[in-house]
Amino acid sequence: MIAKKSYYILGLEKSGLASAQYLLQKGETQLSAWDDQEKARENLQKRFPEILIIAPAHYDWSKCKGLILAPGIPHTHPQPHPAVVLSREYAVPLFCDIEIFLQEGGHRDILGITGTNGKTTTTMLLAHVLSKIGYVAHMAGNIGVPALSLPEKDITVLELSSFQLELMHTPALKGFILLNITPDHLVRHGGMSGYVRAKEAIFPLLKPTGIGIISVDDKYCESLYEKHKDTSSHIVPISINKQIPGGFYIHEKIVWDTRGKSPKQCFRMPDLTGLGGNHNWQNILATYALLKTLYNCEDTAFLNALFSFVGAPHRQELILQEGSITCINDSKATNTTAARQALQRFTNVLWLVGGQFKETKEDIEALRSCLGGVKKIYGFGAAGPLFKEVFSKDVPCEVYPSLEAATAEAIKEAKSCSSPSCVLLSPACASFDAFKNFEARGAYFKDLCHNLMREKIA
Repeated sequence: MIAKKSYYILGLEKSGLASAQYLLQKGETQLSAWDDQEKARENLQKRFPEILIIAPAHYDWSKCKGLILAPGIPHTHPQPHPAVVLSREYAVPLFCDIEIFLQEGGHRDILGITGTNGKTTTTMLLAHVLSKIGYVAHMAGNIGVPALSLPEKDITVLELSSFQLELMHTPALKGFILLNITPDHLVRHGGMSGYVRAKEAIFPLLKPTGIGIISVDDKYCESLYEKHKDTSSHIVPISINKQIPGGFYIHEKIVWDTRGKSPKQCFRMPDLTGLGGNHNWQNILATYALLKTLYNCEDTAFLNALFSFVGAPHRQELILQEGSITCINDSKATNTTAARQALQRFTNVLWLVGGQFKETKEDIEALRSCLGGVKKIYGFGAAGPLFKEVFSKDVPCEVYPSLEAATAEAIKEAKSCSSPSCVLLSPACASFDAFKNFEARGAYFKDLCHNLMREKIA
């Protein structure tokens, strides 16, 4: 009788539970697990009583064949989880649920999407267009759906975070998109160089015959392209800012294909409600480039699919438009680069900004060039005072103890003003000082706006 492989699962939210269920169904493994939250441990025990709940310090790591780590748990910076420290003493391999998926899904088309900003929208757009042109496509990964819960034989579009990429190594992607790299998660990765290395980890995940699409519009991605273009003929550049050879670019709203002997005009960029703003051009161009190179998608079919796409929630999402007042939920803007995109798109802005700041004061100061359309700034949360400190001489600024208080004042101001006003939540910060995640923050903001708009001015 062949002995079962012994695995240890650390982190028992969606990905950990999916890993447990998948491995138990295979029947080839002996599982142990842990989560620092007692409620998560109790939930696992109810669902899978055959799994041994055991603290890392009491587990026999000498028999472990692999530590399956939830991507949210640190394994390097700012300091590794104690279980990771113990596993390394016994040279136990470290991976995440998506790595198991890559190892098991060799017969499927697996497409990976990463980047600091825009990866969720691009993941949704790619899956949407694929479904419209005749394929069956599923989304998983960082978008919130465990990859191991998906059916086989269909196309899988994976949104991949830097946390997940660090824990993956199997070359199983038929294609990938790297959208952009700007400073983010620097504490977790030990600085910018560590963050760039995490994003670069997507390159070795490509199959030998696969295609990688990379935007060259920021210095980090451009450097990665220069590094990898000579070692692989399957890396295709794109740009929305400049003309480039051997790839795709946009010039005066026209998409050009320069892979052949002479540039070929493809189509004119349409005006789209669900993909408003020039920043979405990068998402559209990357999606088109991958579909064109891998599936020879026809331009007309691609454009038709674009018009039926509904944008991702919490990303410059129109909540309501009543009279002269517009409310926009951009809660996903958890860094200054994402907030810049919203500030450049909208005018007459009452800007709600704040939360848990994760960049530098210089990054805030760099937004000064985007304040032309801002009428007033409403700071909230832990970082609210910092934004007031930087911008108080440029634009009227006030600080409020909470998002609720800031939103109430912004709506009140908008109602009392006869000119158009855009109440914009684009926090430029993480949500964890007051909310579980940016989705919870965005949902709360949407409820606030609808409720406050119904109230009469006191």
